[in-house]
Amino acid sequence: RPRAVVLVLLALMSLTAAAARASETRALDTWRYDDAKAAREAWSPSDVSAEAQIAEDGSLLLRADFSAGSERAYWDAAVPWDLTPYGRFSLGACVEGAGAVGHLTIYFRSGGGWYGASFAAHEGSRNVTLRKTDFTVEGSPAGWAKIDGVRLSIWGGAPRTVEASFTDLRAYSDDIVVIRGARTRRANPGNWSSVRRFSSGMTDLLAGTGVDYGAVEDADVEAGALRGAKVAILPYNPDTSATEAAAIERFVDGGGKIVACYALPEGLLPTLGIASLEWR
Repeated sequence: RPRAVVLVLLALMSLTAAAARASETRALDTWRYDDAKAAREAWSPSDVSAEAQIAEDGSLLLRADFSAGSERAYWDAAVPWDLTPYGRFSLGACVEGAGAVGHLTIYFRSGGGWYGASFAAHEGSRNVTLRKTDFTVEGSPAGWAKIDGVRLSIWGGAPRTVEASFTDLRAYSDDIVVIRGARTRRANPGNWSSVRRFSSGMTDLLAGTGVDYGAVEDADVEAGALRGAKVAILPYNPDTSATEAAAIERFVDGGGKIVACYALPEGLLPTLGIASLEWR
C-alpha cells in the first residue's frame, strides 16, 4: 500500500507540476455594504430572523435568537450567477457565540431546488472552503448554470442569541479537477460507498501535497465543468455516461490530461491510445 501511494503521488506530481496552485478566481460578492439599509435591501430574513445588519468593517452581519426554541434562522438574496465552470468556493465567516450554533449552511438556489453545503461554527474569524462535492441537492434544481438566489442559514445549538458575519464569497476554476462518479449512486447503489471512498482518498492525497483543486460530479462535467482545466482526475468512475465521456474526450482533444484509476469509459480508450483486453 505505501508503495502504491508513492507511485500515485509521483504520477500526480508529474502531471500537475505546471498546473499546481493555478486557478481562475471570480469574486461573486464582497458582502460589504455602505450602511445597514443597503444590507437590509439585499437580504430578506425568514419569519424568525432579525433584519440584516453590518459589522464595523461593513461586512454582512446576521443575528439569530434561539431562546424561543426555533431550529434555524436564514436570509435570502437574489443573484444571477452561472457557476458551471467552478469546482471550489470560499467565504469569510466570523461567529460570536459559536457554542450556541449547531452549524452554518450556504445554499445556492436554482429554479425549483437548492444546492446546500454546511460547515462548522468556530468562534472568531475563519476562511471556509467548500467544493461542489460538499453540496447536497434539495428539490429539483435547474443546474449550476441557473443560480438565482443565495441563502445563509444559522442552525441553533443552544437557546441563546448569536451573531455571524460573512464576507468575500469567491468561486474558483482550478486547473486540476477531481471528478466524483455520482452517477453510480443511482446506477449501482451497492458500489456508491466505494466511489466515495476512492474519491475522498484522492482528494486527501491532493490536499496533503498543498495543491489547489476543484471537485465536481458527473452532471457538472456534462454541463461543461472541465472548461479551462488542465488535468482531470477520475479516482473511480465506473458508471460514466456517454455524454460525460464525450465531454472528457473533447477535454483531451483540447490538450487536457487524464489521471484515471481502475476503470475508464470505453469511448475514451481510442482517444488515449489504450486497448482494453481481458480481466485477470
